[in-house]
Amino acid sequence: MYKIIEKNKQGKSLYTVVYSYGQLSLPMCQSRDYQHCVDYIDKQPKENKVYNEDKSKNIFLIGYIVLMTTLVMMSSCGTGKLTQKQIEINYKLDKLYIDYKYESDSLINEFYTK
Repeated sequence: MYKIIEKNKQGKSLYTVVYSYGQLSLPMCQSRDYQHCVDYIDKQPKENKVYNEDKSKNIFLIGYIVLMTTLVMMSSCGTGKLTQKQIEINYKLDKLYIDYKYESDSLINEFYTK
C-alpha cells in the first residue's frame, strides 16, 4: 500500500511516497511537488505482485511432501530380508572397515605428532 507523507520544514513541504507491507515501510520517492508523488504512485503496477506468504507455505508443503514420499520410496526398494550368509559377510566387512579406520587414524596421528 502506498501513501504520501508530508513534512514541513522552514515553510517548505517535502512529500515522501512510502510503501507499506505488513510491518515493513520503505520510502520510495521524495519530491517538493505533491503531483509528482501522485504520478509516481499511478505509474506503479496495479497487480498484486508482492510476496504471498500463504502461497509460499503451500508450495513449501507440497515440495516437502513430494521429497519425503520420494525418499521413502527410494529407501524401501532394496530392504528385503538378508540371508544368514549375507549378514555374516556384512558383519565381517564392517569389522574390517572399523579396524582399517582405526589403524589409518592411528598412523595419521603418529605421523603428525612426531
